[in-house]
Amino acid sequence: MIGIIDIGSNTIRLNVYMIQNNEFKIVFSSKEMAGLIGYVDKQQLSEKGIHKLIGILKDFLSILESLDISEVYPFATASLRNINNSQTVLQRVKDETGLTIDLIEAENEGILGFNGAINYVKVPTALLIDIGGGSTEIVPYSHYKIISSVSLPIGSLSLFKQYVKGIIPTQQEIKNMKKFVTKSLEEYNPHPASFNTLVGVGGTIRAIKKINAYLYDDNTITDSRFSAILETISDESDKARDIILKVVPDRIHTIVCGCVILSCLLKHYIVKEIVVSEYGAREGYLILNQLSK
Repeated sequence: MIGIIDIGSNTIRLNVYMIQNNEFKIVFSSKEMAGLIGYVDKQQLSEKGIHKLIGILKDFLSILESLDISEVYPFATASLRNINNSQTVLQRVKDETGLTIDLIEAENEGILGFNGAINYVKVPTALLIDIGGGSTEIVPYSHYKIISSVSLPIGSLSLFKQYVKGIIPTQQEIKNMKKFVTKSLEEYNPHPASFNTLVGVGGTIRAIKKINAYLYDDNTITDSRFSAILETISDESDKARDIILKVVPDRIHTIVCGCVILSCLLKHYIVKEIVVSEYGAREGYLILNQLSK
């Protein structure tokens, strides 16, 4: 068995995989809502943030030890990539836990998500999206071949930190976020190709899938269905707050921000349907760095 630790800006996740005949299945999963981006000040992860990270990693190592698993591979994305003291943090983790964190470059993060997703969903041509806490990966692909891969420094938690004063965004804050995300997308790709299907990976899109199932009791998510979901959970009512707390309580402060990013992506690329993959960057990392050896 192998442990993969994904150190994100919002969550830190441990997945344990059983590997047989070059195939894998998840046998154990754990996550901590670390919110590392909240510990970033002047582009540096604070001492409290470093302690938070190391404490969670030590807890995960204790779990792995109890399961008699010695093979563990931690990697980090925007959480440690977008800070100025990343090398200091990596060394501190190495010194205090013995773990060597693989810091994933921006253009490679989306590739991990793609390689994980295509082993779960069979959509030959689509726009793959991974909305994280500190970045959003955009990977258009055709006939299972990547066209391009880019990481925009826009995430659900970074938007929350920049624009939201309370817990759930106000309508004005949502308008401000939409304006910012739309402008960023237009600067990145002013004349995008359209995609009928968006394949979503990551915690934000899985949370949206849960809300969709709760509200509509099925897994179909069209562009119009998603617009209704966003309207329902962002109307500043007690009902909206109750839905989030009941379905995805650990994302009470970030789910609307993540939905704003997704809404702008759907409009920018004229997407008609959303397909959610349960496999993403962690599985992609496993496939590219372990199964391919």
